[in-house]
Amino acid sequence: MKFNLEKYLKDLELLVNIDSGSYNIDGINKVANFLKNRYEELGFKVIEHKFSQSAGKCLEISNKDK
Repeated sequence: MKFNLEKYLKDLELLVNIDSGSYNIDGINKVANFLKNRYEELGFKVIEHKFSQSAGKCLEISNKDK
């Protein structure tokens, strides 16, 4: 896989413009969904966890099968 600086900067811009402060569950979940998709595209295993209703998703990402 070849590194694409233009794509990286576009993704970075998208991420930093999401309001994902500690209490913004929608923003946290948007970031989590974005990262989940990117890691899955790379072949990583991604498991979503939800620990409480007052917090966003937590991702467990692994490059090994469980």
